[in-house]
Amino acid sequence: GSNTFIDGFESSLKREKIGETTEINVTFPATYQETSLRGQAVIFAVKINYAMKSGELTDENAKKAGFDSAVALADAADKHAIIATAWESVLDNIKILDYPKKEMKIQLKDTLEDYETALEKQSLTFEDYAIKNEMSVDELKENINNNEVKNMIATNLVYYGILQKADYILTTDDINKAKEHIEFEGKKNDLEISDYTDMYIEGYAAYTAAGEILYKNAKVK
Repeated sequence: GSNTFIDGFESSLKREKIGETTEINVTFPATYQETSLRGQAVIFAVKINYAMKSGELTDENAKKAGFDSAVALADAADKHAIIATAWESVLDNIKILDYPKKEMKIQLKDTLEDYETALEKQSLTFEDYAIKNEMSVDELKENINNNEVKNMIATNLVYYGILQKADYILTTDDINKAKEHIEFEGKKNDLEISDYTDMYIEGYAAYTAAGEILYKNAKVK
């Protein structure tokens, strides 16, 4: 009930019990900070590990969520909120003049492979998914390219634009931290770090570094 997740996420969880696994069907809002996800329908596979009533922000409960203390959790939440708001402001006020063809081609290939992997888990083919969306395969690919892929590339251009403006060069430490995070999240879906492209890993590192720069320069009213 924190109202910090996308509409429908928390209300769906309230019906479930600890230890149960459920699927939540929601749609990312049109103003979501990650432009590649705006307006996209998504299914979250969620396992309920523990429940905490509103107001029970204790060290013990914070540690269950992976933080050292309640103060650390609260600080992380504040920082996340500031970065998310800063990203929303930046992404709402940009215009991409040109899209790099090579990167577009690579991203489309990776995105289509991700679709196929996700659909296989549902015993569906890409052709089945196209029919379900009342499109031909070529129309669906074109739709993915013009929406999701362009949004991903646009977002990456913003990440690197921020780093360039700040004269920041990604370090080996940035890449390694990105790998650790991606590997940790990937295990939840039975994925290994080798399942991710170098471009994806570097892009996440750039996103994280750019977010830190926005955080340091954000003016909180």
